[in-house]
Amino acid sequence: MHSQYTVWTVWELKTGEVALSGSVIGPLLSMGQEGSAVTSSGNIKVVIVGTGVSDRNLGPPDRQGILVKMLEGRVTFLNGAILDFGEK
Repeated sequence: MHSQYTVWTVWELKTGEVALSGSVIGPLLSMGQEGSAVTSSGNIKVVIVGTGVSDRNLGPPDRQGILVKMLEGRVTFLNGAILDFGEK
């Protein structure tokens, strides 16, 4: 299945990973999935290394927090990006 993830907030961690919060259209995301985007700043490619809490009763029904490792691009490119995730 295909999912699109719109990045709302970005936190770069000291471990080198990046915590994201945002909304997902399609199935919720899981560890190991790779996502990519082309932005005006440059290309982005990430892999999900962790998923956060997604409580569909507390916020928008499409909210999900994820932890990613950058494979291509810079962390600053993620602000407002829409990442495309294919099948795992």
